[in-house]
Amino acid sequence: IAAFIAAATSGKKAAPSGADGLVALKLADAALKSATTGKTIRLDK
Repeated sequence: IAAFIAAATSGKKAAPSGADGLVALKLADAALKSATTGKTIRLDK
């Protein structure tokens, strides 16, 4: 949280970025769907 606040107040980009978080969320969602259905879930690039 401290790193996010520092980035927000200094104007620098936070690491990881929001885009990184979105990719992680998509991967987690696909993993859950795969575990639930037993099928391979393909992600778009």
